Amino acid sequence: EATATAAPSEAEPAPGTALNACELVSADDVAAMLLALSGEEVTVAAGELTEEPTVLDPNKTDCRYADEWGGLVVSLTPTDGANLYDAARGSYTDAKDLEIAGADSAFWSADTNRGFFWKGSVTVMLQLTHTAAGGIDWEEATAMLGQAAIDKL
Repeated sequence: EATATAAPSEAEPAPGTALNACELVSADDVAAMLLALSGEEVTVAAGELTEEPTVLDPNKTDCRYADEWGGLVVSLTPTDGANLYDAARGSYTDAKDLEIAGADSAFWSADTNRGFFWKGSVTVMLQLTHTAAGGIDWEEATAMLGQAAIDKL
């Protein structure tokens, strides 16, 4: 009698981080960025976490922050991040490399207001959707939040 074994494609991948998207870029991280760049002390409400499993990464999560200060989307791909990063880097014609301490690679796209940060199997995509505070440089804001995320990996 044959014994059933899981096919390699059905094996549970080892996640690259035990954190979800809202933990990796927390409300405190967003508040610290807003204070540093606008000089305004803002209370940032907890983000709304959603699990967004994909065929390639069943551990993917998203976190959405939206309030009077503005909005931010954090997408965390902990298992198949390297493939996602390579695909994203090749598809953004305006990609500009960012220097993020501890990251394997990072880039910014001004056309989409997105930053991508990669370390090991983990990719983090950050997108500011709007800000109420004037004068905030979105690239700088995204880089600060990306650094906060990479520091936790």
